[in-house]
Amino acid sequence: MEMQDQLNKIEQKQRLGTIRLLAAPETGFNTGTVLEAHYEACGHCPPHYHDCDEVLVFLEGEGTLFIGQEPRPVFAGTTVSIPAGTPHCFYNTGIGHVRMLAFLPKGNPEYVFVDGLFTSGPPVIATEEMFAGML
Repeated sequence: MEMQDQLNKIEQKQRLGTIRLLAAPETGFNTGTVLEAHYEACGHCPPHYHDCDEVLVFLEGEGTLFIGQEPRPVFAGTTVSIPAGTPHCFYNTGIGHVRMLAFLPKGNPEYVFVDGLFTSGPPVIATEEMFAGML
């Protein structure tokens, strides 16, 4: 399945978010995939995993990234590595827009959606205490 087809499938499952394909085999970059994702307040990307590692770089906003069952506050400047096969999802728990880049070292990586793994709705609201010592 081409990467753009997979992105269309993701956008049907997520809420208040868009994903733009920056680089993949169909754009001439055969050895990896680069995506730009935008999420409005209360937006989220559903639980899923990939058949390769993924690196997320948060450029704007703040939210909560679940890696497995562990919540992790993220904000502009945060970089996170997610190992292949590890379920993860993102919730924009802030009040503004979130923009992030996703780097996957495989052309057309597989997206496998995981139902029932995470709590429905925004499971964690970011608080100042969560960010204490991180800035």
